[in-house]
Amino acid sequence: MIKNDRPKIVVVSDTHELHSAVYIPDGDVFIHCGDASFFGAELEDEDQFKEFNEFAGQLPHEHKLFVPGNHDFFSMKGLQRIKKILTNFDTLIDSEIWIDEYSFFGSAIDYKTIISSVDVLISHEAPYGILDGGFGSKALLKSIHTFQPKYHLFGHAHSQYGICQNGKTIHVNASICDEKYKPKNGAVVIYL
Repeated sequence: MIKNDRPKIVVVSDTHELHSAVYIPDGDVFIHCGDASFFGAELEDEDQFKEFNEFAGQLPHEHKLFVPGNHDFFSMKGLQRIKKILTNFDTLIDSEIWIDEYSFFGSAIDYKTIISSVDVLISHEAPYGILDGGFGSKALLKSIHTFQPKYHLFGHAHSQYGICQNGKTIHVNASICDEKYKPKNGAVVIYL
């Protein structure tokens, strides 16, 4: 149950194992848009995700959502390992979760699976031409124009941290690390 009239959402992305160096404000929902790690869950060393899960368990947010990024997985097997380890998160892989009357959809792989009723779209990748640093997805942009979520939360393009509006959608690039993988930016707070 969300405790505020307007739910407070705290968003980060691209922490690359440096999440403990970032101040995370209190809120109703904590969202990590991917690249919590450097090398993913395919490697034998899963400690990076176990530590990330412990970190999340200490956060006061009632809801914690995670969408894996390109540094977090390299195969479907890796995605399944991530879901097993991250018990303190709802890991969204082309799937939806409802929190009270709000729909959150995490798109990690297939942008064609995005649903029309989503309030908050979460991906790792940026849409083409929007806070993307030249790395955006045209397929994702097309889905956003079709479904027009209230918010699109993402990262991936480290140098493009910020917020902008395109049409009805407010886009948030919440990349914490800069191009040299140093934590430079703070968590983004939005209200639904």
